[in-house]
Amino acid sequence: TTITSLRKDTRLDNLPFIRYQAGNSFPPVDPNKMDTVSLNRLLADLCFILGISRGKKYRSRHSSIRQFGVLGGISEKEVQALKQARGEKAKVALCFMWVQEFMIREQLSSGLGQIPSAIVSRCFQFASDGMKGFNECQKVALTPFPFPHAQLTIFFNLVVICYFPFLFFAYVNDTTMGCIMNFITVLCLHGLHEVAIELEDPFCREPNNLPLTTFQAQFNEALLTTWAGFHPDSFLNLPPEDSCDKDEEMTTIAEKPS
Repeated sequence: TTITSLRKDTRLDNLPFIRYQAGNSFPPVDPNKMDTVSLNRLLADLCFILGISRGKKYRSRHSSIRQFGVLGGISEKEVQALKQARGEKAKVALCFMWVQEFMIREQLSSGLGQIPSAIVSRCFQFASDGMKGFNECQKVALTPFPFPHAQLTIFFNLVVICYFPFLFFAYVNDTTMGCIMNFITVLCLHGLHEVAIELEDPFCREPNNLPLTTFQAQFNEALLTTWAGFHPDSFLNLPPEDSCDKDEEMTTIAEKPS
């Protein structure tokens, strides 16, 4: 839910959650390598160039292709509860409360065994650290550049586009060289402006957004590996006592001076 809120999927009608299947290949980092996306690649690039790829309809289609896998799946009641919560923070807080409630119930029902309370409290600490990281990412996603700065940048870009051709025409004798210099100068300034727009929200700016689905799949695999990743030596049978005694005798004999 935290990742979907950063990608602004929580404002959509259908939440992009599916049951995670362990062992499947990770989603590609480059969206162009996804088969379902490559079919509409030309249309997506055209929408991006025209600046219409930020709308709810396009984002809904974009998110429906890149769904997040959930370990164990998500029930219908959980989906309804998330839909009833208003706003991204409310949905994330609801999921955070579910995790805390699960840990408290396991502790009260002795489901954690003889683990000391000091060690169990670290679980709550790590959950709190996750919420802190989410809030830091949300600052990046929701805090825009200052409005006067953004408007002045757009205004100066327009001034450069309209004024620089006359400037190069007046001071450069070669027309071809003047056109090339004008094109490169305007391209550099306008490119920096587009880079600033992409960095303003790196989570939902197609096609330069961060591969959140890939991060989620790798995190799920890390959880599964940690859950079942006991040390392999712990499953090995210990050698018989006789063999241990023989090994000790051989070691003692080897250590005696000749």
